[in-house]
Amino acid sequence: FFCIIWLGWVMTAPVRQSLLALVPLALLLATLLATGSRTPILASALAAGWLILCCWNARSAILVGLGFACLAALLMLFPESLLNRGTSYRLEIWQLALDKIAVHPWLGHGFDAPLAILVPGIGYWFREPHSFFLGVLYYTGI
Repeated sequence: FFCIIWLGWVMTAPVRQSLLALVPLALLLATLLATGSRTPILASALAAGWLILCCWNARSAILVGLGFACLAALLMLFPESLLNRGTSYRLEIWQLALDKIAVHPWLGHGFDAPLAILVPGIGYWFREPHSFFLGVLYYTGI
């Protein structure tokens, strides 16, 4: 969130102020990449795309170039980070969560109900459905 706020500041501020904002933006972007989580990286890329469309100027062209350069470098240096992770068992977890939701669809299981999802073949219990919507349906129902 803060990375996108700083990116928005860099895209819209006067040149002198935007140069100062590059340091915290770089730190926040490095922190974001260090997490290794794909969801915030994808959200940041989508927000950057929206900023490019809304603020089309020379900075937007630079951001497009940097985006393609970073993607190419990531694919060359760490191709497994994007290509080999798959769905992280999300589809299986969601299907098993939907099966549990189907037991009490209208009123849910209640806020104190334990949620444990075992994906066959993994041997690991997931304590959340990895979807905000499915979590709400499980605990509170429709």
